[in-house]
Amino acid sequence: MASARHVIVAGAGIAGLTAALALARAGLRTTVFEQAAKLEETGAGIQLSPNATRVLIADAISDQGVKVLRDTPGFEVTVETGMSPRELGETIGEYDGLVVRSATKVTKDVLASPGRLRVIGRAGTGVDNIDLDAATRANLGALGIEASAARTGETTG
Repeated sequence: MASARHVIVAGAGIAGLTAALALARAGLRTTVFEQAAKLEETGAGIQLSPNATRVLIADAISDQGVKVLRDTPGFEVTVETGMSPRELGETIGEYDGLVVRSATKVTKDVLASPGRLRVIGRAGTGVDNIDLDAATRANLGALGIEASAARTGETTG
């Protein structure tokens, strides 16, 4: 049975392609967008270790969405909503992944010291609240995830 969920991956770097591949293997329809005219080998590459991946959920998402992440082997998931931009900027460097919806603005100031952060997932439509230029400069992948679980309005406890 085909999934009705569609994931849009912004950036065909190693993080974007790896995320797209993993999501496609999980049965999600996945589209990768890349602004470069051709793909080339550049940089050292980014890998998320399957036994040490820390994910910060900074906006309320559905309980089902939190459960999917928490049930992923090797993922350590923290839900901390309502952080100020300063608090988020001071915290994200401790995580490999950041999940937001529309309330959290991921600005160049927030991304000034990304630490170990490698990917930002935006649950919902679009990535207008993520500074894609700053994310690109920080060598981060940014995903727009449009799924029914992301749009339910349910909050986590």
